[in-house]
Amino acid sequence: MIEDIKNALEGEGADKFREELANVVFTKTEGQPSVIDTEKGKEFIQTAQLTYWNDNIGTEHKKIHDRYDEDFDKFGIQKKGKTFETLHSVLEEYNELKKGTGDRVSKEEFEALKAEKAKLEESNDGFYKNEFERVQGLLRQNEEEWSAKYNTLKSSIETTENKSWLLQGLSGLQFNVPEDVKNTMIDAILDKELKNVKTIDGKKIFTDGEGKPVRDGLELVTPEGFWKGKLKSILKGDEQRREPANIDKIRDNENGQSTLDLDTSKFSTRREFNTHVDSVLVEKGIVRNSSEWVKLRSDAYKKYDVKKLPFS
Repeated sequence: MIEDIKNALEGEGADKFREELANVVFTKTEGQPSVIDTEKGKEFIQTAQLTYWNDNIGTEHKKIHDRYDEDFDKFGIQKKGKTFETLHSVLEEYNELKKGTGDRVSKEEFEALKAEKAKLEESNDGFYKNEFERVQGLLRQNEEEWSAKYNTLKSSIETTENKSWLLQGLSGLQFNVPEDVKNTMIDAILDKELKNVKTIDGKKIFTDGEGKPVRDGLELVTPEGFWKGKLKSILKGDEQRREPANIDKIRDNENGQSTLDLDTSKFSTRREFNTHVDSVLVEKGIVRNSSEWVKLRSDAYKKYDVKKLPFS
């Protein structure tokens, strides 16, 4: 009989047979239990349900879940457990985000937000522009301050060098007044005249109020000559009349070029020449190792045939 049922379920007219069989199975007869109420009936129903689920609903259900999984991958969402658990988590996050914003904004509200955003951006641009200009101003101010400090330091160094050059002219001079009187007069003269010491073409010279070199005849005034003129009234009598004991000086030769005259009694060896010529150039205010220094020294070396002198 079972074989007959199987054949009927698989042969022609199977659909009609299933319908008639279902009527028999699910229709209760008064006083008798239905087939589906028996253990075998229940087992048959469960198997039929599972088979239908797998063949129909389960396949469609899996397609839906697969699409959710694809979206998770697309938007970079990490799965948390099963698909429906992940979907639940995403919906919860969305709900939390939505709490602070309410429902979708209207077109007017959206335009207002855009305008506010543009205003904020413009404000930020203005802020950064102002900050840039402020920092630029500070840099300019710092540059001006450091430039002023540099110029002050440079001027201070130059003043010290000029003062040192001028004071060397006092060496060897003798005075007929007390030391404190002499120093007071020297300080007063320095305060007034030090500004007239200039460096021109690498050489220190004394100038007049218009910046022109001061000369004693054809020669530039030396520090010693300067002090003799300024302090003539307090020099001892022999100092007032005394002329330099040597002829160490810089003059223009017949070609109009500077040349150095030396007191040959001051050197008899090359070592003594080097020492003496350097001291004379320093006294005359020539900057060491400048082009004028090198030329005057070289010319004097040749002029006095120093190479023929013993070394020391």
